[in-house]
Amino acid sequence: MTQYEPSTPLSTPSQFDFPFPPYDIQQDFMANLYSVLENKQIGIFESPTGTGKSLSLTCGALRWLCDHEKLRQQQLIEDIDKLAATIRDEEKSNEVNWLESQHEVILKKESLMKLRKVLERLSVHDKEMIAIKERRTKERKAKVKYRSARVSESIGMNDEQGEDDEFLITNSDDDGDENDAEDDNRYPGVQIFFCSRTHSQLTQVVNAIKSTVYGKSIRVASLASRQNYCINDDVRKLNSNSLINDRCLELQRPSNSQPTKLCESRAVKKKKTEATRCPFYSKQTIDTLREESLVDIMDIEDLVKVARSEKACPYYSSRLAAKDAQVVMIPYQILLHKRTRVQSGLCLTNNIVIVDEAHNLIDSLTSVYSAEISLTQLQASREQLDAYKTKYSLRFSSKNLLKINQLIFVTKQLIKLLSADANKSSTRMITGYDLMVEGEFFNIKINDILDFCDKTRLPQKVQGFSQKFGTTIVSTVVPAPKLDAKSFLKQLAEKQSNEKKKIESKTTPSATESPKGNDAVVSSSIRLLLKFLECLVENIDDGRVLLSYNVSVRSKSSMKYVLLNPSGHFNDILKECRSVIVAGGTMQPTSEFKNQLFPSYRDRVKEFSFQHVVPTENVLPLVVSTGPSGTKFSFNFTNRLNKEMLNDLSSTLRNVCNVVPGGVVCFFSSYDYLETFYSYLEEVNGLNDIRKKKFIFKEPRLSGQVEKMLADYATAVKSKELNGAILFSVVGGKLSEGMNFSDDLARCVIVIGMPFPNKTSPELVEKMSYLDREFGSGAGAEYYENICMKSVNQCIGKSEANCRTEYLFLIVVVLGRAVRHIKDYAAVLLVDERYSQRKIIEKLPRWISNSLQCTKRFGVVQSSLVCFFRRRLV
Repeated sequence: MTQYEPSTPLSTPSQFDFPFPPYDIQQDFMANLYSVLENKQIGIFESPTGTGKSLSLTCGALRWLCDHEKLRQQQLIEDIDKLAATIRDEEKSNEVNWLESQHEVILKKESLMKLRKVLERLSVHDKEMIAIKERRTKERKAKVKYRSARVSESIGMNDEQGEDDEFLITNSDDDGDENDAEDDNRYPGVQIFFCSRTHSQLTQVVNAIKSTVYGKSIRVASLASRQNYCINDDVRKLNSNSLINDRCLELQRPSNSQPTKLCESRAVKKKKTEATRCPFYSKQTIDTLREESLVDIMDIEDLVKVARSEKACPYYSSRLAAKDAQVVMIPYQILLHKRTRVQSGLCLTNNIVIVDEAHNLIDSLTSVYSAEISLTQLQASREQLDAYKTKYSLRFSSKNLLKINQLIFVTKQLIKLLSADANKSSTRMITGYDLMVEGEFFNIKINDILDFCDKTRLPQKVQGFSQKFGTTIVSTVVPAPKLDAKSFLKQLAEKQSNEKKKIESKTTPSATESPKGNDAVVSSSIRLLLKFLECLVENIDDGRVLLSYNVSVRSKSSMKYVLLNPSGHFNDILKECRSVIVAGGTMQPTSEFKNQLFPSYRDRVKEFSFQHVVPTENVLPLVVSTGPSGTKFSFNFTNRLNKEMLNDLSSTLRNVCNVVPGGVVCFFSSYDYLETFYSYLEEVNGLNDIRKKKFIFKEPRLSGQVEKMLADYATAVKSKELNGAILFSVVGGKLSEGMNFSDDLARCVIVIGMPFPNKTSPELVEKMSYLDREFGSGAGAEYYENICMKSVNQCIGKSEANCRTEYLFLIVVVLGRAVRHIKDYAAVLLVDERYSQRKIIEKLPRWISNSLQCTKRFGVVQSSLVCFFRRRLV
């Protein structure tokens, strides 16, 4: 049903019910967000990390949602009254053209009936939500316990299915799993889908909503995968998300073997039981948990905790709650992948999508729709499919057998392509259609095969079958019987031999199982194959296939689908949604979003960039073009090992350590260059010179060592033994994104060089060529620069002490009042003369570029640092 849209536009309010008096930039942020949502536009919002971006997003969006729903209900009633009065007046009047007037009256009556139906659904929906709240409140007060009796009604199913039938494709599989159909009688209110990269970021937004006045009335649901929500310990112990999904679906399906009884000389099947084998999959308990989550705002951890006490499945209750929620929290994967979005039951039509931490949105979208599979995995897929077909060849329908044979044929042809002559080049890039032509399966409808696999759950069946039986399966084809005794004895001996081989195949681990020591990816190779084929049938111009031949180790040869045009998939979201907001702390360069995500919707795009809450004079951004001895800093590939430049870089760091108090975080372009410079410091005794002023720490390559290193670094910064500490890190590493350094932990952030990617990478070359073809010459080079600048901006935006205001918001929440002044401060040093170029400066965050000082002499840098910190230490 289409939504009713008020004809009267909303005017931007002056107050947004912020938990405390907002800063000016927060007020501007919410006002502009409100306007974008009302005008059905696409908004790009850049607000530095630590400026209350998430809180501004929620308050601005929720204020608009409440105002919109209130106006819609009010105007709906007014339109119904006006239309009813008009109809009454026209029926009483004596029109000359009676036939025409009656036709208009009939049309107006139809419109009136539709409006009344919308109002009725709105009324029913509101009453239902009120009833849920009253029911839950009443039950809590009475401390009613539901679960123990009801759970027992949902268990007790006898598994009468034979092992030979467990993985067989049956006719019922063609119908597919039942999807949650959209209720036609449900009131189509506007929903906000709040999306972020990680669940922890979504949890922060949930907590932000709780801290506002909207937390008492807004309904919020948090969607996540089964891996996050499953509370069945037997299922949770499985290693991969795919295995958890398979096991969950398996535990829901009733047995295919139903006992029969004779009734009046006819075989009658007993009525199918609704029981399941999962103790938490109960309609009653799931519905109760759904009501709980609609009454109280819960994040994932909260819902899981309540689900355990209620003995109800949080995964399915969250999906049910999402239909009635006003705000739905979802991770990137659910939003960006269309098939996952549909399976989750999300409807984006006329709704709002807000993407927080959107600086890596394009990379995430590209990753979702890219796929890679190796020769080893292709061979494993073929073996699994061959064994599966051999096992059930006589029991498949002709339709199912045809699709499986086609899939096996395609797999063999892909193997043949990767097993080509060693004389071929190491890599080559081709279109998906060219791959199908070379593989000689261009005439096979891949989409039909994918639909068949999806409806019959073939990957789950094949993977489970392979783990249980392996790939050495004896054919079940039975030859025509012969009547002579000699043939009978021979068949009997073969039968015994086959049974012995079958037993051995069960007890001996196969090559495609995932026991200890085997690659778990091989066991799920059928899924990788189908994902690759799914990418292969996309629009030809949207992607390419990279064939990589490993001559020395042929099994490591691989083929990878590379998505070139992410807008092709994001357009589905833009077409359906009322408005889309992408927000982040470092959204520059925004041209990437306009060119690669919104090329067909440029007229709807509105761009906003806000300054920091920290006063401009408390941030000192400097371009360091030369060292103390006058050597120009240009850390390009050919010049990066220049001894004079390394020596001047060493002197620069010593001078910075002499001046800057507390912590210094220094970012290098790669781990290799960090090791190179660190080795040089050891060679020239530079480490000892720095240690006289600061403790030295280096980012470890292993993730497990990061936490301890950060703890030691924080302790060293606070130590009074030396003047703080210096931390050597890597752009794009474990510390450049998502890690906050507050207060003394990072009084100075240094970015050494420009982290350009490898320009000879086949994927990058193809992407740049594509952009040049689509957007004109130079678009590829700009994309190349943008990759570098996004990495730099993440170092500045994330590490520059969470932009120095995290503690302020904590004080505000606790004391319930605004902090009137900000005492924090930091310096940012961009060490490379290329940062002085205008096109590079324009791609830095606005709050940095507006006050950036480009100096050509190191003496000016040193003097500026001394004055900056001296004023703040007095």
